[in-house]
Formats: sequence, structure tokens, C-alpha cells
Amino acid sequence: MAAVLILHGSGGVDGRGAFYAKTLQEAGITTLEITMFQAGRRPQRLMESMPYAAAALKWLAGQPNIDSRRLGVMGFSWGGAMSMLMSSELLQERLGKDVPKPAAFASFYPLCSYWAVDLVNPAHDFYNAHTRMSAAPMLIYVGTRDDYEEGERPCDALIAMWPAAAREHTTVRYVEGATHAFDSQRPIVSVYDQHVHAGRGGTASMIPSPKDAADARDAVVRFFVENLKRE
Repeated sequence: MAAVLILHGSGGVDGRGAFYAKTLQEAGITTLEITMFQAGRRPQRLMESMPYAAAALKWLAGQPNIDSRRLGVMGFSWGGAMSMLMSSELLQERLGKDVPKPAAFASFYPLCSYWAVDLVNPAHDFYNAHTRMSAAPMLIYVGTRDDYEEGERPCDALIAMWPAAAREHTTVRYVEGATHAFDSQRPIVSVYDQHVHAGRGGTASMIPSPKDAADARDAVVRFFVENLKRE
């Protein structure tokens, strides 16, 4: 059986994972959402959360009803960046040979503008990770009004930095008029974050869009069914 690991955003487990998990399970895919930190306790560095994801993948692979060759990862914002970067063979090597390599990735609003700058910074934990992005299928969702980003198609520049095989297997869906966390299951919020505006800092508005969320959920389920359930 296939399984998808779900990684929450900066606010902790907040209902988004469950929103997708129910439909994934109905499609015959097992899900596991882990708690990496509580709301208000986000680590300073993304790498601090990676051991939780690695341990979860190892646990899933060890379950008798789970096929370790059919593991997927999806995440939101903080977790979205994690799920995107976990496609890098450089990061997979750092996590260890005993951690199974996911077969497909879905990343929601992963701060493409921020990573396009920081991945080429020699002082950064994930320096040069983009040069070894794998050819595993990846689906990225981002709103055109995401305050964390710069421009209406912010992921294009980041993906252009990847190897050709990775680019060919990556699909970006820009949700017209949608903000960061457009699939939130909570009311409208505004938060200050140092990562807003490509890392310059500022306030981000997060406005739920139920229709866009439902469309994204259906697309993500189709993506994982296609890429994880086939022989």
C-alpha cells in the first residue's frame, strides 16, 4: 500500500493535513501527519525539523502493509519547503542511507523566492541542494498574491536552477488571486514573519479560499494516485 507523509506549517498541526488526508485515504492511500513542533515554537532553522520527517519515513517503511517504494511527502509552507527540499539527493544523503527516498512530492507555497536566494548562499544549511534535485515527480501550489513571494510566478526562477530531469518532472500551479495558506481551515489571519517578501520580512495575509482548496485537494489526490499506486 502507498502512503503519504504530511508536514505541517509554522503554526503546527492546524487542520490542513486532515483536509487532504481524508480524501487521500478514500483513494486508498495511507497518511501520516506528524507533529514537529507546537504553535509558536517554530525552530530557527528548517534543518532542525528534518530528523522528524526522516524518522517518520523510516517508521512508515517498516509497517507490514506499506510499500517503501511508494512513499510520498506533502507539506504546507514550512512543511512545504521541507517536502520540496527532500527531493534533493544532497539532502537525502545527509538524512542517511537508511531513510527511504520518497517517490513523489507535493509542496504547498514553499517560499520559492526565499529559496532562490538562500540555496546559493554558502553559509546556508541547504547550499547547492538545488543542483541535485531528483527526477521524482513534484507538484507545487502557490497563490499569485502570496506575500512571502516576489512576483506572480515566483517559482519559475527557482525551478530554472534545477537539473533538466527535475524540471521536466515538476508541475507548478499558480492559484490566481490566492494568498499564502489559501487552503487554511481557519479564519483570515495576518502574521509578521521574517521570511515574508523573499526574506526581507513583513506581514503576510492568509485568506482561506474554499473553492481553491477543494480544487487543490482533488489535484493532489490524483497526483499521488498516479505516482504512488501504479506498479
